[in-house]
Amino acid sequence: MAMDVAVEKGIRGAIFYPAAAARLVIRSSIQKFIDEEIIDNHALQPTKKKMFQLSPNMPALSTEHSDGPTLET
Repeated sequence: MAMDVAVEKGIRGAIFYPAAAARLVIRSSIQKFIDEEIIDNHALQPTKKKMFQLSPNMPALSTEHSDGPTLET
């Protein structure tokens, strides 16, 4: 909606989707997850219920959910 208004008014805009940045960090950390035994080496599935952080500036993640590491709410 905000982008529609910007286009209508001739204002250039950009959209930032923070979940995409978090997803990029998760994907680039797969080897770290394997090394720390957060996920297994073959199926890339969680090995046990565990909380962890990729960065002090990011929220904690949990392996509890069946679809792999997800943001903890």
